[in-house]
Amino acid sequence: MANTTPPPSTRIPQAYHRWEVGRTLNHENGNGDKRVFVGQMADDKALKLASTVVSEGFLFAVGTALIYLEYDRGKQKDVVKQEREKEFRQQVLSMQSALQEQVAVTRCSIDALEARLAAMESMAADADRTRRRGGWFGMFAAGGA
Repeated sequence: MANTTPPPSTRIPQAYHRWEVGRTLNHENGNGDKRVFVGQMADDKALKLASTVVSEGFLFAVGTALIYLEYDRGKQKDVVKQEREKEFRQQVLSMQSALQEQVAVTRCSIDALEARLAAMESMAADADRTRRRGGWFGMFAAGGA
């Protein structure tokens, strides 16, 4: 009695063939609920289909791996970019706070200088008033020359 079990190398292509032909016939005939009989493929055709499935699977796996690697690389670039932006923001904030401190110190110095200027202007005005009150042409002014 002959062995009717197909070899393992043709089982997957036979199943794929049945699925693909059945799907195509059901779609073309419009009878989605009815089962369609699909006969066995010849072993040489099944092996050829198996090699096609394996090669396409390999290409799909390589393509998927490349897409994933590119995605991961882009994601890592984004992370590095975000870290650089964060460091830059921190530097800008620290420079801003340093400049604000400098502005505060400068403002205090300006206020002190303005107070000294006002005091000197007041003293000059007092001296001028004292000199003008002194009499005829400043001859009898207190401490006049």
